[in-house]
Amino acid sequence: MKNIVRNQEKLYIIKTSNFYKIGTTNNIDLFLENIDSHSPYKTDLIFSETIQNSLEIENKILKRYETKIFKNRWLKLNKKDINLIISEIIELANIEYFKKREKQILNLLKIENFSTKQLSQKLSLSKTTILKSLKQLLKLGKISKIRKGKNIFYSVKSNLQKTPNLLPVRNKNLFQKEIFQITSLLKVARKDENIYFKITEISKNYNKETKEFFKLQDTKKYISYIQSLLFKQNIQIDLFYTKQGKYGGGTWLHFSLMKLFLRWILPTESYAKFELFGVLETIIDNSINKKSVYIIQTEDNRIKIGISANTKRRFTSIENGTGLKIIKSVVTEKLDNSYIIEQTLLQYFQEFRTKGEWLQNIEFNNIVVQLQKQINNYETLTKKILGNKK
Repeated sequence: MKNIVRNQEKLYIIKTSNFYKIGTTNNIDLFLENIDSHSPYKTDLIFSETIQNSLEIENKILKRYETKIFKNRWLKLNKKDINLIISEIIELANIEYFKKREKQILNLLKIENFSTKQLSQKLSLSKTTILKSLKQLLKLGKISKIRKGKNIFYSVKSNLQKTPNLLPVRNKNLFQKEIFQITSLLKVARKDENIYFKITEISKNYNKETKEFFKLQDTKKYISYIQSLLFKQNIQIDLFYTKQGKYGGGTWLHFSLMKLFLRWILPTESYAKFELFGVLETIIDNSINKKSVYIIQTEDNRIKIGISANTKRRFTSIENGTGLKIIKSVVTEKLDNSYIIEQTLLQYFQEFRTKGEWLQNIEFNNIVVQLQKQINNYETLTKKILGNKK
């Protein structure tokens, strides 16, 4: 459970006076507020992004630059060092991303042989992303190709133990319907840095009442245990909350409790199939991580590059916060490595950056062209840019 909480922390780089600090936090705003209140110098946020295994990446970076540590994880670095570190963070995060995909593919191939198309459908990933992972697994000797007529299937090597198919899927169409049903019912809300799923509609769909889930002794014990772990780490998180309203109303559950909830809500056989095929992890993971990359230009010709799960809400927040109207915008479809593309773009246009993710003295269309190139380079789920805001 500690890892689940850690996986949602932000990895940051800040600068105070001539020193830099690299670390992780679950609340970047509160962290910066505390730093500012205790430091006589201005604190600049150089880099901040929610990255899986952020603590591991932080420790790897600090180990590489341990000769430049001044005191209490503060480092004496130059701009060249910082640019290199950010590139290394992006590279490490990308490696973790592909490792996770490779593990999901291996888990499926341990059950039965699949084609690229079948793997793409099961993991909700593009064929190019699947092919890249398959190529790496072939290179490592973990899988092999099997040709059946015109089709190519992939199988784990014989020295890797196959998972016995204890629960054969007799009706694959029915199983796909179950997957689609859960996927369509899962609605995600973001509250600060934490992810919540709306469970009201799911309960109704399976003729159960949400309040019954919270009455269970197992649920109470599990929640109590998580709260004790969070308390030890001095982390305050609402594990569930109820909200009134026509659109956002209902009961919302923290992502760390979702598997427990789905275990209760789903029929035993369905849940067992979902676990065996790694479906639940994929559904929850994809729902949490996908965000859109956006580029906006305000009426004073400043440009911002960022990512958001809800760009409409983000644009309203920016206009309210700055008092400036957004006159141009480009938004991609939701991508599963959006933060990598965002940070690559910010590094590419480093010389035009003024503060944070804001840029000046650069043509809007030049950034759009580079965004399209980055999407192609990283072989993401989409190569189509959605329309401009007029």
